[in-house]
Amino acid sequence: MDAGTVIPIALPLGFMIIPALVAYAFAKDVRRKKHIMRHGLTAPGQCLRRRQRTVSSGGSSSREVWHDFGFTDARGQWVQFREQANMSVKEGTPVTVHYLPEDPAGSATTDRSGLRGSQALVVVLSCVSMAAAVVLVVTLLL
Repeated sequence: MDAGTVIPIALPLGFMIIPALVAYAFAKDVRRKKHIMRHGLTAPGQCLRRRQRTVSSGGSSSREVWHDFGFTDARGQWVQFREQANMSVKEGTPVTVHYLPEDPAGSATTDRSGLRGSQALVVVLSCVSMAAAVVLVVTLLL
């Protein structure tokens, strides 16, 4: 195979594999959050802090937002956790926290965690991956 053959195959292959891996990671997170919301316990909590920073890379910038939440679990223990999301929650805002009793700090998530946005991203990335697969097959057949 020469360079003229490798590039038309490698490019769609890259566009197929990378979005598929990212979609897999997001899908895994969505499944975990759905499991916690369906089978976990709930507790009233509140936003303790809202933080944001601007990240610059390659001439463009994006804003990262995360929140620190706190709640009291079923055993009466105070639990704090951090969640990154682009939700509009001010400090002191009450939230519903979902968590697994065996790991409150490691499993805690809010009902405002952006689950629908994550699901939409999985669908978009899966479509990009499938389109790249079609381009790869067409390239190989021609």
